[in-house]
Formats: sequence, C-alpha cells, structure tokens
Amino acid sequence: MNIMMNLLKLKILLLGCIILLVDIQMVGQNGEKPNVVFIIADDLMKQTELYGYPEIKTPRLSKLADEAVLFNRAYCQYPLCGPSRAVIQASLYPSKTGITWNKPGKDEATQTKAASFNVKTMPHYFRDNGYTTVGGGKIYHNTTVGGKPGAIYDFDDVLSNAGVDGVKGTMPDGKKVTYITDNSTRTITEHRDGALIENAKAWLDTYDAASNNPFFMCLGIKKPHSPFSAPSQFWDMYNRDEIKVSDILLPEGVNADLSLNGIDGLFSGHVDTYMYTGENIPVDKQKEIIHGYSACVSFADYLVGDIIDKLKAKNLYDNTIIVFVSDHGYKLGEYQRWAKSTVHEKDAVVPLLIRDPRKTSEHGKISQAIVGLIDIYPTLSELCGIPLPENIDGISFADVLFNTSVSGRTHISTIRVRSLSEIGIERAISLSIINPDGYRYTQHWGGEYDVFPMKEDIIAYELYDHYKYRNTPISVENLVNTETELLEEMRQLVLSSSEEITGSATSVKNVELKDLNYYYNRSTEKIHISSSDLIEQVAIYDIVGYKVIDLEKNTNKLEIDLSGLKKNNVFLARISAKGKTSVIKVLK
Repeated sequence: MNIMMNLLKLKILLLGCIILLVDIQMVGQNGEKPNVVFIIADDLMKQTELYGYPEIKTPRLSKLADEAVLFNRAYCQYPLCGPSRAVIQASLYPSKTGITWNKPGKDEATQTKAASFNVKTMPHYFRDNGYTTVGGGKIYHNTTVGGKPGAIYDFDDVLSNAGVDGVKGTMPDGKKVTYITDNSTRTITEHRDGALIENAKAWLDTYDAASNNPFFMCLGIKKPHSPFSAPSQFWDMYNRDEIKVSDILLPEGVNADLSLNGIDGLFSGHVDTYMYTGENIPVDKQKEIIHGYSACVSFADYLVGDIIDKLKAKNLYDNTIIVFVSDHGYKLGEYQRWAKSTVHEKDAVVPLLIRDPRKTSEHGKISQAIVGLIDIYPTLSELCGIPLPENIDGISFADVLFNTSVSGRTHISTIRVRSLSEIGIERAISLSIINPDGYRYTQHWGGEYDVFPMKEDIIAYELYDHYKYRNTPISVENLVNTETELLEEMRQLVLSSSEEITGSATSVKNVELKDLNYYYNRSTEKIHISSSDLIEQVAIYDIVGYKVIDLEKNTNKLEIDLSGLKKNNVFLARISAKGKTSVIKVLK
C-alpha cells in the first residue's frame, strides 16, 4: 500500500512539474509576459510570395516567416471586412451576433454586441489582464479615433493614421470618389498606413519595458484595399507588361447568382471603373488594377518590416509575439469577379503568420492545421498566460505553435448573407465548410442565417476538391453529381456541428409553441408531444436532412411511433402550429 501511495505521489509531483514547466514556457523568460503586436491587413489574399506565388512580392513577410509558423489552412468566418473583424475581436460567430454587414462591424457596435453575450473585445480583455493596449488604423470597420467611445473602450493609447489615400474625381452624379489606382508621388509617411506605422514606432520609443506593463498593440493596415494607392517605389517593383489577367470561369452548372458576388462589385465605387463589369472590363484596365493591388501588397509588406525593425532596435523583438493576418481573401478576375464576398476558397482562405519567440524549433515551418480567425483571440490569451475568456466560440490553437504537426479543427465554416430579391430570394444564405482532406462543401438557401435548413429548403449545393487530389484555391469542378456519398457526409458534418455555427441548441430559430412538452420513451420507441397550441404538423428528419416522417394533425397531444427508424441516431422533429415552429432533437 505504501509503495502504491508513494508512486501516486510521485506521479502527481511529476504532473505538477510538467504543468509548471508549460506555464513558465507560456509566460516567457524571467517571468515576463510577452508583448503582442497584432497586424491585420485589409483585402489581402493568400496568393502572394509569402505562400509561394512569386507574382506579388512580400520580401519582409517572407523573411519573418523564417522565424514564425505559417498557417496554410486559416479561414475567415465571413468574407467581408466588418463582419470578419467583429469575429476576430469578439470570437463569436457572425450568425450568433447578427453582424453580417459592414456597418454593424464598427467598433462600438461590435463591442455592444459582444457585451450582450458577456464577452469583452480582445484588446479590452488584455487590458483587464494587465496589458497596456495601444492601437490605430482599421481594426474594426472604421478608423480607430482617439477620444471616441469605441477607442476608449479598447485602448489606453490611440495611434493616428491621418494621411492621404488615393486621388478623387467626380462621378456623373457629382459625387466625389477616388480613382481605382494611384501611382503616388507622396512619401510613405504621407499615406495613411505609413503614418500609422510611423506613430506606432514613435510610441515604442516612449515605451520602457522595465517600468511598464507588457503591451498589446493592434495595427490595422488598410492596404491592399482599394483605392490601390501606394508610393511609386512599390509600383516600380512590377512590370505591367508581365502581368497576366485571369481567364478562369465559374464551373459549368453552378448558379452564379447564388455562388458569386456582384458582377460590378469592385468597380462601381470608383470614378474610372463604374462603367465596367467583370465581364467587359478591358484587359489593359485589369492589368492596371492588378499592378496597383500588387504595389499595395508590397507597401503593406514594407510597413510590417518597418515595425519589426523598430522592435529589434528597442530590444523588444525577443519578447514580442507577432501576428500578421488578413480579414479575408480576394479575387482578381477569377470567375469574372473582383474583390471578396463569396464563400469560395479564394475568398475564405487567408494568410496567417504567428511568431512566438519562445519556441524556435517550430520556426520556419508551415502548419496544415485548420484554424479560423475566430480562434486568434483565445490563442493569444493562452500564449500570454492569461485566463481563456468565457462565452466565446473560438478554440485556442496555441498547441500548434509548439508542435506544427498538430491537426487542429476537423472543419471550419464560412457564411455569407445577402439579398437576392432580383431572383426572388429576399435573404440568401451561403454556408460553406472545409474539411482536412481539402474538400469545400457549400449549401445555399433562403430564409434566416440562424435557421438551419432542412433538405428540401436548400436551393443549391457546391462541392469542390481543393487539396485532396488537386492543389489549388480555385473552384475547378462542382462534384455534387459525381461524389454523392461525399456530399451526404459533408452535409452530415454541417448538421452535426450546426450548434457551433448558428449558436442555437437546436440549430433552428424557434417561435416556441405554448407550453410545449415532449419526451421519448425508449422502451416503447414512441415520442410524446403536447402543447396548448393546436399542433398542425410534425415532420421528422434524419441527420442528413431527409424527411422520414410527416404527419398532419389538429390536436394538442399526440404520440409518434419511431420504431421504424434506426437506433443510435439523431433526428430533428419540426413541430408547427399556426405560424409557430419549434424544433427538437431526438436521440433514438
């Protein structure tokens, strides 16, 4: 007995030592918590030199990647600036918060919505846990301005980004808007993003690591968002004659109205492109736009390197976690569309690079783990040794930074909501997931984004192989008619995780029946349902959405025999009564 007790004590002691060692590793040298520099670019697609696409040059980011972990399978949860940034800062799904357009993605609106779920935004949470917070630029879907309530909520200090961004002209209606490109003769610091980084460097000059708290710095670089305005030195990095335009079309048989963004998406807001669509824009104009976009990416890359140089000069680099990410992907003419706002891989996948100076053995490696932008908030919390925030939806992937072979999530979702009244759909929802094999599954339906559809509600499906037998972010062939078994597996995966995506226990938005009661009797295999409302219909669906029972009744109480259904399966019962609907899950 004594031997067994001593062995048990030894195991407990060893476990305690391991936990202590992990805690020390997470906190850093000499008990110091690491600083954080979080940099988010706007509209930056993954397909740059950083990921092996040499056409768009990113020398400073590529150099940083040698001392960081580069994520190959990082995804936004909404392919639009405001909603995606709200996801990052609050770590809540857009279908839960209702932030599915840009305006609600501004700082105050995001903070208010997060507070309704008892969640604090990421900078605020770090400040509550002993960090000095500083930020500026486009962190949310607005410029962070000192003295405004949204900035005060998150930051101790606010960095100005006052500067120029493009050249304006006059639209036919008299409105002043920018030209789509600008090969600028202004200096770097005269541009908004350049001014932001210059002010961030000045702030670091005042920071005293010996007497101050660790800092959490958020820098919102607007480029490469249009207008594609960058100092001429970055335009000079490219030869327009060598720029190629895309000839990629949407796969045959795919409904473009449901699958893609507007055909004039990028062009309508600029004085020299409002007359074009993705189908008729001249090749020379396409090359000019791609040239401008590329110059802006290289400009943003330079600015990242500039802030890194300052960290090194101030001896802060070796105790600072650096995160570089974009809010979503981007199209440059693929499928005859430009910009973002689809759930295709090209718009959903994002660049993500994280440098933690404490784990050099993983530096220079590429992780294939599936992670979401929703996961950054809890990941940084864990890396910095502060308690994981409660009530958020994100999952920490800190373990990947300490072992890049860790697999990460089994899937991640991206959703888009918009009006398609021109084809008779007032509210069209596109929900897409990517799995570890590299298959992307998408379903489109009309209704509410937090109402999970039954099979008959779905208007169209898409299924693409991106990384299983292909290696491309392009949606090449819709496999719905040839991979029917895989299609059902992917739909089942969506349904089994629908609570995670919609934030609803039943995955369906209920208008509850009055005094609804139900229970399943396993011995008789019958479900008993009662309500003060007169029950008109009960439809029961299996986990892949097939309707297996459909009863029309006018009663307050009924029992349904489920003996003909498979055991050890989950079913959904949709109960309807005069405009009200409740959905319950039944485990048989």
